[in-house]
Amino acid sequence: MQEVYDTVVLGKKDDATLQSGNAWVDVRDLGLAHVLAAEQAAADGKRIIISGGSFFWQEIVDVANSIKPAPVPNLAKGKPGSTIGKPYLYKFKSSSERILGLEYRSLESTLRNALENFEELKELKDSN
Repeated sequence: MQEVYDTVVLGKKDDATLQSGNAWVDVRDLGLAHVLAAEQAAADGKRIIISGGSFFWQEIVDVANSIKPAPVPNLAKGKPGSTIGKPYLYKFKSSSERILGLEYRSLESTLRNALENFEELKELKDSN
């Protein structure tokens, strides 16, 4: 989450880096996938990619800025919309939905929870 904080809240990535990306997953979905894999015989002996989807850092910044009400004020902006329609650098085909029955949280939900957590931690730090 440090990289998300540095990118979205502190704006530490330059425009070129915001055009890069990878794949994301909510840590809660990853944990659930481990439990489901241990419980289900269909997962026995299989390697299963756990990925909520692909992303560009600019897309992460755009989604974070679209969340209303904003859990954290004054987020980085980058070049809004500059990755729309651009093919992802990485795209994983995951069988986790079929084998595990896993339903992923949305990127917006994941970012909303992360931003709320960042704000709570800031308030906690400020009160000490």
